[in-house]
Amino acid sequence: MTASPKVKLVITIISLFSIAVGWAVIFGWVFSIQGLKSFIPGYLAMKFNPALCFVFLGFALFITQFPFKKYNSQAFLILSFLALVLSSVSLLEDLFHFNAGIDQLIFADKAAIADKYPFPGRMAANTALCFVILSVSFFGFATRRQVVCVISQYLLHVVTAISAVAIIGYLYGLALFYNLSYVSSMAVHTAVTLFLISIAASLLHPSLGITNLFTGKLVGNKMARRIFTLIVLMVVFFGSLRVQTQYYRLFSLNVGVSLLALCFLLVSLAIIWHTAIWLNKIDVKRYEAEEEVKVMNEVLEQRVQERSAELIDLLEKFRESESKFRMAFEYSAIGMALIGLDGKWLKVNKQWCELVEYSEQELLSMSFLDITHPDDRNLHIDLVNDALKSENEAYGFEKRYIAKSGEVIWVTVNFSAIRNEKDGPIYFVSQFVDITERKKAENAQKLIIENEERLRAIFDNVEGATSLLDTEMRLIVFNQAFSEKQTMLTGRPPCVGDELYGFLSPDEKKQRYEIVNRVLQGNKETFESVYFKNGKNLYYRISFTPVVVDGKVTAISTYSIDLTASKEAENKIRKAEARFRAIVESVFVGIKLTDAERNLIYRSPSMQAINGWSDEEMNEHYLKYVHPADL
Repeated sequence: MTASPKVKLVITIISLFSIAVGWAVIFGWVFSIQGLKSFIPGYLAMKFNPALCFVFLGFALFITQFPFKKYNSQAFLILSFLALVLSSVSLLEDLFHFNAGIDQLIFADKAAIADKYPFPGRMAANTALCFVILSVSFFGFATRRQVVCVISQYLLHVVTAISAVAIIGYLYGLALFYNLSYVSSMAVHTAVTLFLISIAASLLHPSLGITNLFTGKLVGNKMARRIFTLIVLMVVFFGSLRVQTQYYRLFSLNVGVSLLALCFLLVSLAIIWHTAIWLNKIDVKRYEAEEEVKVMNEVLEQRVQERSAELIDLLEKFRESESKFRMAFEYSAIGMALIGLDGKWLKVNKQWCELVEYSEQELLSMSFLDITHPDDRNLHIDLVNDALKSENEAYGFEKRYIAKSGEVIWVTVNFSAIRNEKDGPIYFVSQFVDITERKKAENAQKLIIENEERLRAIFDNVEGATSLLDTEMRLIVFNQAFSEKQTMLTGRPPCVGDELYGFLSPDEKKQRYEIVNRVLQGNKETFESVYFKNGKNLYYRISFTPVVVDGKVTAISTYSIDLTASKEAENKIRKAEARFRAIVESVFVGIKLTDAERNLIYRSPSMQAINGWSDEEMNEHYLKYVHPADL
C-alpha cells in the first residue's frame, strides 16, 4: 500500500526529530552540557549509545522516503545493523552480567561513576530491548515478505506500548512505575522518541496491524481515531487530576475513586453522544446521497433509453452507410484496399485482385511490400511513416507492383490514414489506378524524343543540304546546311511550311514540278541545277527520293551538293588544256605523252608528220627503232 503525502510528511518529520534528539544528546556528551543530556532538569539523562542509536534509526527511517535505489537499500540495512549491534550487546550485558566495554567506549559517565553506579554509561535494559525490536523490525521490512512485515509491524506496537508505559509513569510520577526496573532507568526524552519513531515506522505499512485501525478511510476507522483520541485525552486529564487531588489530600481515597469513575462515565457519555451525532450526520449524508443516487439513476435510465434509441438509429444509419461503402468498395472500377499499420492487407476488392492476379485469400496472407517492386519499397515506407506522424489527410504517388505472373504494373496510389477518436491511426484506406499503358506510352514518347534528338544530331552533321518535304513541296524539317543554302538563295531563313521553290520563276517551277511528279510516282530523281546569285553561277547536284509508307508516297527527301567549286575547277582545266593544245599544235616539234607502261596518251600533229605512223603503229613499232641505250 502506498503511503499518502500526509503520512510521508509525518514519517519525515519524526525521523528528522529522532536525528535531532540524538545529535543534541551527543553534543551534550561532547561538550558536557547537562541540559542537552536530560532536556528536563532533574530527570534522567540519555546515555551516549541510545543517542547514537536514535541517529542511526532516524537516518534509516528518513532514507525510506526517497525512491528505492540499490544504494538507499544498502544504507538502510547498514544503519539498522549498527543500531542492532549496539543495543544487542548492551542487552546481553544486562542479561548475563558482563561488561563488553562499549558503555564508556567513547565518553565516560563521570556522574554515574561518582554515584558508584555499577554499570556507568550503559543504556537501560528496556531501552536496549526497544532498540533491538526496532532494528529487527527494520530488517523485517527490508525482506518485503508479507508474513515477515506483519510480524515486524506488531513488534513495533510492542515498542510503542513499552515507551507509552514509561511516558505514563513519568506523567503521573507514580512510585509503582518508578520501582519497575525497566521503567525507572529510561529517560523521559528516550521514551518519547521511542514512542514517536515506533509509530512513524509502523506508518511505512499503514495497512498492517493496529495501525490499519487508525489509518483507514472507512467510517469505522474514522470513529476509532476520534474515540481513541478523546479517550486518551480523558484518561490523561482525569488521571493527572486524580493524582493531584491525592497529593494535596483534597478527597479521601473512596471519594476520589468515586469522583474519577463518575467523571469517566460522564465524559464517556459525552464522547458517545458526540460520536452518535457525528455518525447520524454521516448517516443523513449517506441517506441524502442514496436519494440523490436514486434520482440520478432515474435520470440516467431515461438518458440511457434516449441514448439507446439514438444508438439504434445510428446503428441503422451505420449499417446503411456500411452497405453503401461495401457496394462502392466491391464494385469500384479501380482497385481499393484496407491496409493495417503493419502493412498487411485487411480487405481487398475484386478489381485489385484481378489487376495483380492474386486471389483475395492470397493477398490477405501477404503485406503490400511482398508484391511491391524492390526499387519502390523505400518510397512507400517513407510515405507511410510520414502519414503516421503528420495530420495530412491524403497522400498520392506512383509506384510499381509485381503481378503474380511477374509482370510489372504501374499504379497511382492514393491513401489516407483512418484515425480513432483519440486521433490515433488504426488502418489505411488505399485506391489504385492502373497507369501501365500510360507509362508505356510515356516511355515510347521518351524514346521517340531521344531518337529524334539523335537523328537531328546526325541530320545537322550531314554535309549536304538535306530536307524533308510533304507532297505539296512544303518544308517539314531541314538541316543547318539547307537553311544556309536557302537563306543565301532567298535572302531569308527558311521556315517549316514554306514552299521549297516559291522563289523560282514560273518556267523553272514547271520544270521542277515535272521532276516532282515523277518522284511522287515512286521514282528517285537526280539532276543538276544552276542558280545565278551575286554575279556568279551556283551549281548544285540535287536528289529527290520518295518516302513510301504502306505503298504510298507520303513525303520527299531532298539532298543537294554544291558543285560550284568543282565546276569552276573543270572550266579552268578545259581552258588550260585548250591553251596547251593550241601551243603544241602550232610548233614543228614532235611531242608525245605516254603513261608509265609507255602506252601512248597524246602525240602532236608534228610527231605524226615526222614518222608517218598511226597511233597503233606508234605503240607497236616505236621501241624497235630506239637504241637500247636510250630506252
